[in-house]
Amino acid sequence: MTSYKNSFSLRFKLLASAIVLAGVAVAAVTVTQAVRSRSAVSSMSKPAQVVAVLPPFGFIPAGAPVRLVNLSSDVFAAGKKNTQFVTTLKARVVAIGNDKLDSLNLMVFEFDGNALLRRVDGFVVPVDLSAAKPADLTLPLGRKVLPTSRLVLAVERANGDARGWDMNIIDLVRGSASVAAERTPPGLSVREGSAVRPDSGADLCSNGFRRAMALAQLGDRASVTSFTCDQQEGSFTFTFQPKQIL
Repeated sequence: MTSYKNSFSLRFKLLASAIVLAGVAVAAVTVTQAVRSRSAVSSMSKPAQVVAVLPPFGFIPAGAPVRLVNLSSDVFAAGKKNTQFVTTLKARVVAIGNDKLDSLNLMVFEFDGNALLRRVDGFVVPVDLSAAKPADLTLPLGRKVLPTSRLVLAVERANGDARGWDMNIIDLVRGSASVAAERTPPGLSVREGSAVRPDSGADLCSNGFRRAMALAQLGDRASVTSFTCDQQEGSFTFTFQPKQIL
């Protein structure tokens, strides 16, 4: 009898222990599911912050026969955080006065958040522009520009049938750097003279490189880090390690 009682007692204790362990396991699974559920809800309630790109700036010296309106950019989102990048600039050019213009030299200056120059994109753009007929521009940048960059679209030269207007590249970048730094740009004026043929072919590349060498002498005198030229597209590009202009 004693042996039977002892055996029954042992089986009862083992069964009770198994029930307790199963209860603990179920509780652990329930707690784990609750933690995961709260984590999922928390991640859904806190979407990744998106850094919005800055709108582009425009700079035209006094006396130029054009003005820029409706500046905008095409934005591309990429990555897990949906980081936004600028890939293209757009603007409408409006003529001032009665001159008919047939080409524009445009510069896109890319500055970092401290108004240090990083890159210059030059474009020679044929237009059919008059006071009665504005021109819409689309300038592909050929890259993804960081949202912290400040882009300034500047008009370097305008050519008409009989007259031309141009700005020295050094004055142009200084004025653009002031705009990027949200300062009042210095009082700069274009030079008016005879019309010239727009740069093309080898002249486009050699004159683009001449501009790069001129800007390299400014500020900290940092050298150009790269230069490319596309004669077919009528554009050139050169870069710096972030370069002080002002």
